Amino acid sequence: MSILDRSIARHYVLNVVVLFLVLFSFVVAVDASLNFDRFSDRARDLLAKDGHEASFVRVAPMTAYLIFDFWWPNLVRLFNYMLGLVMVGAMGFTVTQMVRHRELVAVLASGQSLYRVARPIFVVAILLTGMQVASREVVMPRIAPLLTRDQGDAGVRTLGSGHVPLTPDSGGRLWTARVFDADAGEMSDVKVWERDLNGRMLGRFVAP
Repeated sequence: MSILDRSIARHYVLNVVVLFLVLFSFVVAVDASLNFDRFSDRARDLLAKDGHEASFVRVAPMTAYLIFDFWWPNLVRLFNYMLGLVMVGAMGFTVTQMVRHRELVAVLASGQSLYRVARPIFVVAILLTGMQVASREVVMPRIAPLLTRDQGDAGVRTLGSGHVPLTPDSGGRLWTARVFDADAGEMSDVKVWERDLNGRMLGRFVAP
């Protein structure tokens, strides 16, 4: 990789990182300011559960920890959603910086084609897309339980259990369960109604 390639790739990666930092900071700051009461109330509940006094010295760092705990998995998801847009924006900033500092003039004066400038940008974009695929296929399934929480559930590591209402599936069947334990992957008192294409019931199945 030549000096030109390394320089363009370095500036492009830096712009991607800066744009993500600005985006992440903005999103987290807005949500934390709007839901600060929920985070602080959750911090007091956790401290009370552990038998600690809910003083400002304890509540403040616990609240900061809960904000971090709630948002880091959501930032991974936001990374997957926004990578394409951020890469386009970073490419625009990179080329604009090169135009401002007359670097493109120097490249053309040296006899290089502008396609030569695009090559390191495409290489970095392919690598970032590979990171996105790895994040979706490897990281996201592992942190899936953390993505179902809201601000009042910060600090929780389990999905818990609950009732499953009458729900259609892809085959047109209706099913329900009295209890669904998401952590154990088990359902209790399951009822399934088989239906035809017109929605008429064909059969009913029950399982403990």
